[in-house]
Amino acid sequence: KRYISMIDKLVLAGGQNVAPEFYGEVETIKSNDYNRERDAFEIALINEAIKQNKPIVGVCRGMQLVNVALGGSLNQHIHHHWQEKPMTQTSHDVLIDKHSPLDQIYGRKAHVNSFHRQSLKQIAPQLEVIAKSLDDHVVEAVQSIDPHLRFLGVQWHPERKFGHADGIDETRRLVRDFISKFIH
Repeated sequence: KRYISMIDKLVLAGGQNVAPEFYGEVETIKSNDYNRERDAFEIALINEAIKQNKPIVGVCRGMQLVNVALGGSLNQHIHHHWQEKPMTQTSHDVLIDKHSPLDQIYGRKAHVNSFHRQSLKQIAPQLEVIAKSLDDHVVEAVQSIDPHLRFLGVQWHPERKFGHADGIDETRRLVRDFISKFIH
């Protein structure tokens, strides 16, 4: 409660895979890339941020974890979404829903980076999909549809493009135009 009371918004970053027991599944992919203590702590932060009506932004794992905290589930392992090139470069296209907040920033199609082995499977009832990968339709962005929840999540890492000529304006607008409007 104290941590959340000290912030304007909660930003959940990327990182490890979300452990399957948090979305009611048995682990089918053996991996040492789980941090169950982090999962539990961040889910507690999400729940408290919702109670205190604080906006939440999720990047990659952060988007996945909010979906899980709200009752959704994940695909434990997907293929072709872990790019080999540096995170500052892009690797695939996403199709963005018209009239979504991301459409105003990126347009209907964006070229993004990709560093995830899990993806959203069952979408939590409080969320709606606003972007999918063009080639295999993996969920790439969601937003809240519940008026008591202020949330935007993206699967890619816009923060890794900041400072690079082809991503600086989009990243700046994502922060300024969407995230900043939640402070008021």
